Amino acid sequence: MKRKHVSIIACLVIGSLCGCSKDQEVHIIAPPSVDSKVQAGWTDFTTGKYASAVRQFESAISQDASCYDAYNGMGWSLFKQGEFSAAIDYFQFLLPLREVEPDLAADAYAGLAAIYMTQNEDVLAIFSGWEALNIAEENGKEYTFTHDPTITAEDIHVINARCLYNIGEFFLSHVEVKAVDPTFPPPAIIPYTTVVETVATIDSTRIEFSSWLSWGTLIFSTRVGNVISILSVSDTLGSADYEVIYAWGEGGDVFITAEDLPPLGTPFIIEYAYVDDYFEYLILLAEKVQSLAAL
Repeated sequence: MKRKHVSIIACLVIGSLCGCSKDQEVHIIAPPSVDSKVQAGWTDFTTGKYASAVRQFESAISQDASCYDAYNGMGWSLFKQGEFSAAIDYFQFLLPLREVEPDLAADAYAGLAAIYMTQNEDVLAIFSGWEALNIAEENGKEYTFTHDPTITAEDIHVINARCLYNIGEFFLSHVEVKAVDPTFPPPAIIPYTTVVETVATIDSTRIEFSSWLSWGTLIFSTRVGNVISILSVSDTLGSADYEVIYAWGEGGDVFITAEDLPPLGTPFIIEYAYVDDYFEYLILLAEKVQSLAAL
């Protein structure tokens, strides 16, 4: 009797399955695509769910190792979680893509700048920040983070201003601060004098300046020290304007860079600002730098 009951049950089950195959379609659910995982990861990132974002980006990379935006997401999500070493690895993976994926490379450099600032690696932070800005400029735009429009070139300038001040590059720190706040320094607090002066170049040999920062040619020494800002530089031959890349604040030496320099001895017209009390100015610059919000 027991065997008979088992047989009846088996027949009922088989019959039920057969009935399903006739009356209903079988739907196969496809796994999430790489793009959907990356999109979900960035959605998690923008809502502060960084651990979940990491899982989404990791899954996307495991499915497609050439999904570069997922590496970008991993770097930024890990950075937000304080996992700096791992984030650096993902950002560095993107750096060679500068020519083919410039936006991702710029994002990677921006992330590195923020991490290195946090780790007090000032030189690396400055270099990374400048590279993020340079890549954007090379592509005809100002830097804006691909997935968060609130992270912009201004944040990079703040990082650079802080780190440059930390290593004593006060002139360049001032330049970065001015990119964020063109009204700095307020004359009512730190009186400064603006001078338009025609000076001859330092000839015989043009003194070259080079360091990890940049390179350039020394064109003149101003008559006063304590230079805080170079407003414009041109030459008396009417050549194109020059880019001032460095100036010694206390000494007044000014370096420029240009594709073609005029003949030796050509007078230059320089407009610059200087302060009488350089120490007081540095205190104000420090306060300004610290007041700027960074990433």
